[in-house]
Amino acid sequence: MRWLASCFLVLVALSVHASEGFQFRAEYGPHLVGFRVVQQYDLSRSYRVGYDAVTGEADQGLQGRPIQTLIWYPAASPGRPLIYDDYLRLAATEDRFDLDKDEAMRITTQALREYLAFGVSPTHIDAVRNEPVRATGDAPAEQGAFPLIIYAPSDASTAFENDGLCEYLASHGYVVIASPSHGAHVRYMRDGSVADSVENTRAQAADIGFLIGYAGSLPDVDGAKVGVVGYSWGGMASTFAAVADSRIRALVDLDGSVRYFPNVLAAAPDVIPDRITVPLLFFAERGDPLGPGVDSLPNSFLAHIHYADVTEIGLHRLSHDDLATDNLRFLSEASSKGTTVDERNESYAWVARYTLAFLDATLKRDAGAKLFMAATPDSEHVPAGVLSIRHRASAGVPPSVQDFARTLRARGFDNALQVYAAYTKEHPGFHIPDDTFEAWFSSLSDLAHADDAVDICLLWSHVSPKSIDAWTDLGAAYEIAGKPEKAVSSYRKILAIDPHNRIAMERIKSLTSVLKG
Repeated sequence: MRWLASCFLVLVALSVHASEGFQFRAEYGPHLVGFRVVQQYDLSRSYRVGYDAVTGEADQGLQGRPIQTLIWYPAASPGRPLIYDDYLRLAATEDRFDLDKDEAMRITTQALREYLAFGVSPTHIDAVRNEPVRATGDAPAEQGAFPLIIYAPSDASTAFENDGLCEYLASHGYVVIASPSHGAHVRYMRDGSVADSVENTRAQAADIGFLIGYAGSLPDVDGAKVGVVGYSWGGMASTFAAVADSRIRALVDLDGSVRYFPNVLAAAPDVIPDRITVPLLFFAERGDPLGPGVDSLPNSFLAHIHYADVTEIGLHRLSHDDLATDNLRFLSEASSKGTTVDERNESYAWVARYTLAFLDATLKRDAGAKLFMAATPDSEHVPAGVLSIRHRASAGVPPSVQDFARTLRARGFDNALQVYAAYTKEHPGFHIPDDTFEAWFSSLSDLAHADDAVDICLLWSHVSPKSIDAWTDLGAAYEIAGKPEKAVSSYRKILAIDPHNRIAMERIKSLTSVLKG
């Protein structure tokens, strides 16, 4: 039985009758969904640095970085009913946890008035605010440990901007955690300055790491199964996070900015395609052709990811804004964008289904989900004209000192020269800098791996035969290993390069005296 059929109760009627507004059409899973909010601070980082960057007013409050933490989770039984307005009011207290309910209501109402400029009627806004949502408040958590999904929102956006997707994933057995998108000291990510954009993006990436760490304290989270779903600039931040955080095992980009802003990536030299090594699912909006044999950005960051399985889905009916359920809710009345509301509802449902299948295949190792991801869209009954999909397999494990060390341990440090020759033949660009060799020798010595330290220094002297540091450390390694004769030989190699090297002369004199005595 197909993964789609086994997971979902297909509601055919929904594909027939057009909706007057946004409807989440992907079929929910078997779990009830609970929702709670945790107002917490990351005290290892500052945020307002003593004053508010918007008002200029002095801020005497806690100087840690506020992390409003939204959690959707499988629930054992229902909690209190929630409407969409319960989510909306959270926007007012994103970085000010002390606001009372009246002030939060005032700020929420004022913010919603901006939709009037887009042609959204007050009646429609009120209807959306009062819509029931899937989650219930503060419901008791279901027993068990579930995979963790961190949702990274777009530039300066709320943590609940894709509440429909978050609820959907929770109903299928995931704990989903999100926090608002804030820069390092302000709410926005980009202000025209590349340096500020990089700093702000690193702040959101650090938020992702903070939330993963926080989730480790939750009894219903399986910390070995972590994925990140990022929308727009959240896709950039999730990429920054993934290159540095090995806890992240899967990435989903909803038209992530990582594909479109090479100037920001160029200013972050550590964020390179070869450091993305976990499976990636990328959705591209309809204005960006991404189909078989077609790529509007063949030199993008995404195109140069070699060491991860990459699945790219081109969406033919959804624009960038349509990839957030809050936009679909409010703008469905105001703008058709060349597609009907019904078509957008249907297309977004397939975005949710593919996201779930990818996460199930990657984090849960579900065989049916793997078959679904590998199948053609038409064989899975995706309507014609909704999307196209293509896959690019990983080229394997990227070359790195860590991977070389793993290979060396498996084949034996005493075979370092042969292992290095084979490794560099397979990875011609691989190189170990002198500083890395020196640190490696020092660390092995500290761990009392004396023989391994000798083997590493032998490799270093082979790779850099004219390096005085290599021969010096090899001599030291031999001394630590209790092999003074070989240490003397190493120090004499130094004198062949630098006849006046005082350290080598002193060590030879001292060791020769010991050997004669």
